[in-house]
Amino acid sequence: MTWCMASSGGPMLLAVIAHKDLDGLVSAAVVISSRLSSSPEAKYWLGFAQPHELPRALAEVAAMSTPPDELFIVDVAADSSTWRETRVALERLVSSGVKVTWVDHHSSTLRRAEELRSLGVAAVVEEVGSAATLVRSLLPQTQDPEFFEKLIRIAEAFDNAEALEEPLAPALEVLADALALEPTDDTFRRQVVSAWLKNRVLVPEDAVVRSEEAAKVFEDLLRKAQSGVILETERIRVIDLRPVRVRGFAGKLLSRQVAEAGKVVAVVFRLGNHSAVITARAPPGSSVDLGSLFESLAAEYGGSGGGHARAASLRIPLAYADRVVEELSAALER
Repeated sequence: MTWCMASSGGPMLLAVIAHKDLDGLVSAAVVISSRLSSSPEAKYWLGFAQPHELPRALAEVAAMSTPPDELFIVDVAADSSTWRETRVALERLVSSGVKVTWVDHHSSTLRRAEELRSLGVAAVVEEVGSAATLVRSLLPQTQDPEFFEKLIRIAEAFDNAEALEEPLAPALEVLADALALEPTDDTFRRQVVSAWLKNRVLVPEDAVVRSEEAAKVFEDLLRKAQSGVILETERIRVIDLRPVRVRGFAGKLLSRQVAEAGKVVAVVFRLGNHSAVITARAPPGSSVDLGSLFESLAAEYGGSGGGHARAASLRIPLAYADRVVEELSAALER
């Protein structure tokens, strides 16, 4: 690992594990900026994880030759399938003297909040629109409050699928598309956060270039989605994209489809050779609780999943994908 440094001197060491989406990146940037505003000599390490990858990221922190003074986990939901490993890793970090803070807005983490506190973890968990909203309240002092407030507004609009005023709306679209193009590229994520912290640039030039390529890829994905509908009822549309590389465009695709269909839309796609992901969105005003439904289905089929009432995902063994789609449809029709 490499410690990133704002300036020379005796540093405070900060580690941050963030979710890989725009809300996660913004939340991480605000945390780091807050610490740099009070300790300009601080060093930081930034890692990224999906919920089921959190034990791996915690192991990276534990393996550091010089342990951090603080660890922030931001916008990463507690994952039931890996909770035992996560708990053990957190216990070890806290017992070694690392101050751990977990900031999140997912219901699965909220249900673990008291357990986290019993481990000595500062759990800042509330079901609000975005993790960046919580970070703003927790750490209001940054190096450039006006700039980071713009980032927080972008993150809130991204997570809540809200319209955003100019000139932030184009920045949101470019950043989201650039991140979606290569969802495993954590080096690019670090470059974006670094540009925010060092240069106060909302949209780095590399993000603009990537977003142009992303627009072409997404248009092709839209065409394939039109022919990939495998189920259409009054309450749900299911799109099968298992033969297609979806990259990080599932959320954007679902937003378009929900706006068009006016009902729940789910997309099924592959993750590697052995897993399937089913992700869904519900329209505004819907009474369905996708987060609870997906958690239940994931537990039944040996996977992991959850989310929010109107936006949720699950990861299951590939062989169960069709059966889970049938159960999802049946549950929504009841």
